[in-house]
Amino acid sequence: MSPHYVKLSLASKLKTANSAIEKVTVVNSGFAVTAASEAARNLLLQEARVLKDLDMKLEPASKWVSVLVANAPDRLNTLNGVVPVTAEMVSEETSMKTGVRPTSVRAFKSLLERPASDWILHFATGTSSLGGRIFEKSGRLVEFER
Repeated sequence: MSPHYVKLSLASKLKTANSAIEKVTVVNSGFAVTAASEAARNLLLQEARVLKDLDMKLEPASKWVSVLVANAPDRLNTLNGVVPVTAEMVSEETSMKTGVRPTSVRAFKSLLERPASDWILHFATGTSSLGGRIFEKSGRLVEFER
């Protein structure tokens, strides 16, 4: 679906002028809608309740804090043998170390042959407990700026 079509459809469903929506951008989670003004933004958010019937959601933007975990092990030795590290395990370990559960967890494999992965963790709120390690083997948790 093209951003232009999303803009036209959204304006139609919300019964607002096309000019209230400045632009629509494709993002990983769907589309980002930029309102033409603060008044237009508030109007769009107020009218967004009609989208629930269409299984659509319009919500205000939030500032996520991204954290990089370098060189986390791919496998852990446990009492049950060797188990692969999963996103859920990284999320749980990070939650125990920082006191805040990540909103999103993604792994990045390196092109190098090594028994470790890098992870990007996204938090809806900041975490003050950076600098620690997960699984006692990874690199330190550091804020990731793009």
